[in-house]
Amino acid sequence: MQRFGRNPENLTTLCLVTNYRFQSQALLLKAGAVLFVMKQLGPPWSWLAVFGVFPSTLLDRVYDWIARNRYRFFGRYESCPIPNVEHKKRFIDV
Repeated sequence: MQRFGRNPENLTTLCLVTNYRFQSQALLLKAGAVLFVMKQLGPPWSWLAVFGVFPSTLLDRVYDWIARNRYRFFGRYESCPIPNVEHKKRFIDV
């Protein structure tokens, strides 16, 4: 993170480093990081990449609005939920 002028001890938003093993590293923040992840997930999530045509300032405002209201939209848990058997299949067991 220091390479991109960010303090790794004081991160306040979603940060994603692409191509972190290569010279062509790039830092994506907020909506840019979300759209990158959605593309990597494949359909139907990758279809959300069409929102990339909008200016990043607009997308980041939407990201900030969702972040401020996330508990209202998605609920709040006192602790991390334990995945059920169906969801456990999606995880790599180490």
